[in-house]
Amino acid sequence: MYQSWKTLQSLLLLPGVLGATMRGGPKGDKGDLSPVQKMPPRGSDPLDPMCLADTGIKCGVDAGGVRGCNAWVACSDETYTCTCHHWGCADSDGQCRPIKNQWYPEENRLMPIAAAKPGEGHRFVTMKNATNHSTPRLQDGWPNGTQPESIWKFLIMNDNATILITTKQGVLKNEGQFLALPPAPWQKNMKIDPIWVKPQDALQASWRVVERPRARTAVQHVSSGRFLCYDDEKDALSTCAETNCKAGTTDFEVYPKLAGLYDTLKSKTPKLPKDGTGTKKSWESSDPVKEKNTSIPWYLRKNNSQARGPLASNAPIKQTK
Repeated sequence: MYQSWKTLQSLLLLPGVLGATMRGGPKGDKGDLSPVQKMPPRGSDPLDPMCLADTGIKCGVDAGGVRGCNAWVACSDETYTCTCHHWGCADSDGQCRPIKNQWYPEENRLMPIAAAKPGEGHRFVTMKNATNHSTPRLQDGWPNGTQPESIWKFLIMNDNATILITTKQGVLKNEGQFLALPPAPWQKNMKIDPIWVKPQDALQASWRVVERPRARTAVQHVSSGRFLCYDDEKDALSTCAETNCKAGTTDFEVYPKLAGLYDTLKSKTPKLPKDGTGTKKSWESSDPVKEKNTSIPWYLRKNNSQARGPLASNAPIKQTK
């Protein structure tokens, strides 16, 4: 299947290869700056979340870019970002493919483990009365079928490594709004609340799902490296930098389970190690479930990957000794 995809990709991109050669198009060597290009009309909405045109990666000297775009990706003279030609859909790693994003078929509920209160029912993430730049809230009790603002949908990007996150309500109304973070800079020692936006590029609202022990899930914002978490001080949803996340606050129960999504994304999404050298007293989770656990949490381990740092889609998380 992989070989057939490569053959199809070659056939689809052949006209672009010849055109780029004749025009001096974008260089495949990322050590060179790509020439800034005036982009021809796209013919489709460049902000369509099913096929975003802008990768969100800077290019060109005027934008502070230090490297060129990937092969067959142009440096736009309007945005100074690596941008797909009319045939391509962008992903958060700066690639363009002639394939649209696809919806994960399940409808899911998101429950932050640390938000549970003794003697009360489970609490779930909701975007009730959502407006532009509003933040997610928590609701008590199971979201039923009449609460589409509390039922979540995942849009799998064409890299099969990252997702966009919205609600069933947003899909039904075709709002094009997804979960994202405010623009950088992001201070590591502060929690930053996620917001509801219409993505301007493939990097702004892209997330990575990470499989956790006991069938739980963590969700990492690609461009910031921050994790979605429960903020116990504000009793709300927020994000934390990896080294500053409190134990247990980034674990979510997702219903139904994401086994199918993990299978789809497993080629590029790392599974975090479950073993470590810490002690239960030092690294005990805030989870009320009592179990023997001598693991150092993943957010207290260094990421030694050199390939685009902690943002690399294939960056392994290595255990420190």
